[in-house]
Amino acid sequence: MAEAGDMFTRGGRAVHSGIAQQAALVSPRERQGVELIRGGPAAPELACRPVDYRSEWMPRFACAEVKVDGICGLLIDGRIVTLEGQPFDAALHCLPGLEELEKLLGLGPLFIHGEYAEEEGFDATVSAFRKGQGCGTLWVHDAVPIEEWRTDSAEEAYYPRKARLMRAIEDLDCPFVGGLASFRLGTPSEVFDKFGEIRRRGYEGLVIKNADAPYRRQRCRDWLRLKPVESIDLRLLDVAGNDRTGARSLILEDVAGPVTVTQGMNADQRLLIWRERHILTGTEIVKPIFVEVEHNGRTEQGKLRHPRYRRVRQDRAPLRQED
Repeated sequence: MAEAGDMFTRGGRAVHSGIAQQAALVSPRERQGVELIRGGPAAPELACRPVDYRSEWMPRFACAEVKVDGICGLLIDGRIVTLEGQPFDAALHCLPGLEELEKLLGLGPLFIHGEYAEEEGFDATVSAFRKGQGCGTLWVHDAVPIEEWRTDSAEEAYYPRKARLMRAIEDLDCPFVGGLASFRLGTPSEVFDKFGEIRRRGYEGLVIKNADAPYRRQRCRDWLRLKPVESIDLRLLDVAGNDRTGARSLILEDVAGPVTVTQGMNADQRLLIWRERHILTGTEIVKPIFVEVEHNGRTEQGKLRHPRYRRVRQDRAPLRQED
């Protein structure tokens, strides 16, 4: 297991200034998504997904990785797709490296779980994703034979499969595929000490993993994410949605520009906010409505990372014309 200071390994170590040109040389592949597996295991997810860290959930044998601030990318049936199974065109230049990784591991066709990130940071990653063209790195979390993934029947523990994966990545001749080294954490206090170190070094957070657990295609406690959580009050500008499902998104005012919040509202809150939208945003309001939003800090351009609805600030109620 690696020391905490040696957290990233990338294939093709001779990375040079022509990296963007190398990425551009990769020919585009046919755009094709991946459907959710029907008639298989009950879990609808295409990949293992972490839950928020709680100290009482820490596994007996825990490994940790740096949490890369990027977008999840999955190799399924020779295609790179998102968690929702949609084409991930910005990461196509990583495909030859992933195919080489399959050969080095010698396990046949693989399902590979990674996080794609551009060198310039999260804003650049989102921009590349939207354009469908990038030159970043796919940082690989895990890999299992594709048939084990299809049936959700993998049995090998995380620790040996991750060690084998890292050895293969070290032998790669590709600068666009990297590996996230694991390091041992024994107690909750060690977790928070390491989290503080990681944050001081500019990384988003940690993912704590159960080293004894097989890969499972679902949200579960075998992967625990630890990220900074902050909150901010933002003025409500508009509400988008419909009468059937309620508020789909809230448009809020921030110093870095409008913020669209879609996460954090339950079904009842969505219906209530939509029903009261004219009161919350109406022209008779003299003092605006504020919404408290949780987030994970700001990006390089000052935008909120992963904003989530928390509540309407009733203690900052609006003044109306008749008040």
